Amino acid sequence: MKCHFSLPLISLIILLISTESCGKVTNSTTVVRINTDCITKDTFDRIVSPSDFSTMTKQQKIDRVISLSNSELLYYDAIKKHLDRDESIIQRLKDFTEENTIQIYLNHMILDSVVTEQLLRDSYDKLPSEYRQYHTFSSVKNELKDNAIKYYRPQLQQEYLNFLEELKFQNELLINEKDFNQLLSAFTDTLKFHQSINKPSTYVGIFKSIPTNTVIATTKSKSYDKKWFVEKLAGNAEKIPPNISAYETASYILETIIVSEIINDNARAAKIDQDEEFVNALYDFKHRIILNLYRKREIENRVAVYEDSLLAFYNKYPSIYLSTPTAEVWEVFLKDKAKAERLLDLAASVKDFPSFAAKHTERLTFATNKKAYLGFINHDQYAGIGKKAQAIPENTLYNEVIPSGLGYSIIRVGKKNLAEPQPFEAVKGRVQNDYIADTKAKMETAIINKLKRKYTIKIYWDALEMEVAKDEVK
Repeated sequence: MKCHFSLPLISLIILLISTESCGKVTNSTTVVRINTDCITKDTFDRIVSPSDFSTMTKQQKIDRVISLSNSELLYYDAIKKHLDRDESIIQRLKDFTEENTIQIYLNHMILDSVVTEQLLRDSYDKLPSEYRQYHTFSSVKNELKDNAIKYYRPQLQQEYLNFLEELKFQNELLINEKDFNQLLSAFTDTLKFHQSINKPSTYVGIFKSIPTNTVIATTKSKSYDKKWFVEKLAGNAEKIPPNISAYETASYILETIIVSEIINDNARAAKIDQDEEFVNALYDFKHRIILNLYRKREIENRVAVYEDSLLAFYNKYPSIYLSTPTAEVWEVFLKDKAKAERLLDLAASVKDFPSFAAKHTERLTFATNKKAYLGFINHDQYAGIGKKAQAIPENTLYNEVIPSGLGYSIIRVGKKNLAEPQPFEAVKGRVQNDYIADTKAKMETAIINKLKRKYTIKIYWDALEMEVAKDEVK
């Protein structure tokens, strides 16, 4: 039986890239400069889609650029504090590098041979001209690619299987079935013995305890012994399946690990770590995890939550914590519009609307298990009925037929519950979340203002073909 198994991969050189260094000279492509580090127009266009940016209002563009420059300022300070040298960051970058180098290599070898650039351009050319007028090929390329992958998925899966088989053939991958079966038999016997005496043990520990180091697989350039296999298993010990002693399962895992190492070696030889797609992905990932760590250390870990602070916040913003207004509603639902309009005229003179509604409605209200009675509903319920109910006074019939699903509704409102302040204890959880978010935002603003005094930061609006006055920048 085949199983899913996350594989430890050979480490690649980690490219700890940062923002571009522009020294003391700024060129026409610089958008943001912080001391001697620059964000170029190419980087800006990758972060902010040109097609999206072009549709923004001037103020939205200014706000987006300011937001990006503030994030880069925090990132610059994080690097100055050497957060890129933090052990957790280094490990995550290492893991990211290993996983994405393999993925991008496979994309080049398999995906790009099926979902070609020309295929994507042809798909773009088939889009309506009105759409293409406002969306460039580059701005929708990823969406077109995702759609193509879904369409060609069966072919891609077969190409992947063919690729793996060819890889195994070319490298003469061979599992030593006899010795591997002996290893698995010894594993099974040891496991049963430990279970019989209630001895705590792990799968990796049992494999390690077996006094043999036979070669269990070979390729034309390498051999793989038990010690190597156990080291690989140890890297994903929590994912070892319970039926690891079965030859089909264990051999699949062994074969997959070896094939992954071959792919890893090929990817390294192909210099995938210098590929533009990989470099950009690593750039974005590194920025994200370092900024997250920076915010956690400089902001999140410094937010103190006290009862009196929460109560003060609750009292400062009473309108946030009001109960949701509701209206009591009876409904006559009819599939035929003409019939609904005739009954609406009759309903205006009916004294007992609940009985009238129950007699004529054509559906049961499951929420209340009563015909025609919707109960107390809020503004967003029943596809527009709640909104209409909030628009009229108590004890009032709505004067129009309301389109509702596959039919039409006549409604009458009974009592209404207005929005009222909710007790502090009832909304304390919400208050705490809002207080923390508000405090973190204020702390980040304070840090950014401090860093603007500490470092030299400049935005070059002309690189974005914008004219922005000082008083337009908040």
